[in-house]
Amino acid sequence: MRLLSNQTPSGRLVAFLACSDGDECLKWMGSVQGSLVPSKFHGAGPGPLYEWFRPKVKGPLGKSVHRIRAWQALERDWHLLCGKGWVYPVDNDQNCYSRGTALGSCVFCVELSGDSDSIFELLSGGSPNDRVVHTSSSFVLLPPLGQFMEGGLLLLTREHVKSMAYLEADQIPELEDLMSEVKSTLYEAYGSNPVFFEHGPGRGRGKSTCCVDHAHLNIFPADVDLMPLLHQYTGHKIGSLGELASLRDLTEDYIFVQHGDGSRTVHFSEDFPSQFIRREITRQLGCPERWNWRDYPGINELRSTYDRLQGAFAEHVSL
Repeated sequence: MRLLSNQTPSGRLVAFLACSDGDECLKWMGSVQGSLVPSKFHGAGPGPLYEWFRPKVKGPLGKSVHRIRAWQALERDWHLLCGKGWVYPVDNDQNCYSRGTALGSCVFCVELSGDSDSIFELLSGGSPNDRVVHTSSSFVLLPPLGQFMEGGLLLLTREHVKSMAYLEADQIPELEDLMSEVKSTLYEAYGSNPVFFEHGPGRGRGKSTCCVDHAHLNIFPADVDLMPLLHQYTGHKIGSLGELASLRDLTEDYIFVQHGDGSRTVHFSEDFPSQFIRREITRQLGCPERWNWRDYPGINELRSTYDRLQGAFAEHVSL
């Protein structure tokens, strides 16, 4: 209390994680903004700081957010630990769609690994029991939960990768070809050029609890204009998807969009609103109540998309 006399009580609570093989040390940080309000310590939680610190983040996990974010930062670099031989991936069975390390806390990794205890299995009731409509060497296509219109797809990496900015250079041509095929397939099926978009977290940052830190493009065959929304954020046009690699070291999050006319833009912010592209698309489509996938899981639309698009692409590759 003496230290805070005549000082602002606002500050940041920080947690670090570190891992070392005895020669090299890697570390990860998580933090949360708030204020320190000292009082008599009543013994709650792990110590006085836990009781006195008032985070800006609301909810039951508010006082643990700094720790959660540190673990999320470690998760995003899990592939680096595997590459160094400090940890090892578990061999998956022949029916899984994932490649490389599958993170047990990632909802996409759980599902792609063939685990029946997934969020999709829970919400869909097992019908269909497999929503994948296409696989390639590095990617998977499937209709998403929160399907607010028929024809929506997610394009996921089969390995757990932080964002599309972290793809290997030799994966870019594969992604470009797959996006081109998806665009023509959806146009033929639904008569609209699809919008592709991705929310990529900045370095050392995680996305909100409404998002998943596993590289994925959202795709919807919707005739919408997103530029009036995006103009409020700093951004620029890009050509090849390989240009996303330059965003790896940014501290800000990015939004990548391939618009219906085929043009591509990236936009930057430290605080994108949760699912704000979905909000704008559903607003323009006249169904704004469907923006949140938790409130509108869209299982019927998911099933109809699966039925219509399965077989529209090449058969599943041999795993």
